[in-house]
Amino acid sequence: MAFPWNALIGPAAGLLGGLFGGGAAKPAATAADSAAQASADMINQMMAMYKGTFAPAEQQQLQQYQSQANAIPTQNIAQAEILRNLLPAQMPDILRSRAQFGIQGQTDQTYNAMQQELQKRGVTGPAAESILGHIREQGLQQQAGLASNIGAWEANQTLANQGKADTESQA
Repeated sequence: MAFPWNALIGPAAGLLGGLFGGGAAKPAATAADSAAQASADMINQMMAMYKGTFAPAEQQQLQQYQSQANAIPTQNIAQAEILRNLLPAQMPDILRSRAQFGIQGQTDQTYNAMQQELQKRGVTGPAAESILGHIREQGLQQQAGLASNIGAWEANQTLANQGKADTESQA
């Protein structure tokens, strides 16, 4: 029968390790324990300071904000906003007028300049009237194009606002 070396190696290693290295492990473990305890004490002290100082201040601020928020008629504001978004969008009159007057002013300026040029060259009668009529027609076409663009913008804005109202009413 063979000698059971494997059975002796485990206890022998533990015995030798305890004799030669066991003393060095105790101070390191004690230092780690004291460092962990110091960290835990510091965290506990910081939490106590937070609970005693900062948490009440935060709670007071939160209550102030909540009372201010409760004073605002948010439901009425939300309903008014939804209703406003359901109405058709219209371009402000001042913008529409400025654009129309800009086109009309440019048309009048071109008409007057062409009229003077035709008079200098001696062109009169139906030929002059035809040229000047084309300038007036171009001005009218530009104003019609402007009205069409404004109508398209208003329709797109109305659809976008109605979609926004739908999402707001579902929220």
